[in-house]
Amino acid sequence: MGPTPYTFPLVLLVLTTQLSLAIYMRSHHPFSLPFILTAYVFGGTLNQNTFLAIHEITHNLAFKSLKANKVLAIVSNLAIGIPYAMAFKGYHREHHKYLGEEGIDTDLPSRFEALVLNNVAGKTFFACVSLSSSLQIIGADV
Repeated sequence: MGPTPYTFPLVLLVLTTQLSLAIYMRSHHPFSLPFILTAYVFGGTLNQNTFLAIHEITHNLAFKSLKANKVLAIVSNLAIGIPYAMAFKGYHREHHKYLGEEGIDTDLPSRFEALVLNNVAGKTFFACVSLSSSLQIIGADV
């Protein structure tokens, strides 16, 4: 199908929203109810949207130009504390090349991850890590 014209403006809208929320929420205590709800609802949703945008951009679906796609991936990654957009492409290419092959496909959990995270305690830990990531996105010091 090729590049879509909606990716670029959507990335800018999401990035602007993330940065605006970070500025707005800086006066709230990180453990206040408004802060936690904003982090959970908006931070998590916008972070997931950013991840999906970076995924599409790594498939070169934002622009026809490879360089423009790389620049947009970096820009979309600005609101996330860990710059992963450039490294993601290599891992994702490997995932497609070795789809479902244990030990090689980077999207499959390791045996240790499957064992440790396949229960209530593991899922709770994973949820807390996800919430912590959302809090960091909107500017909390956790």
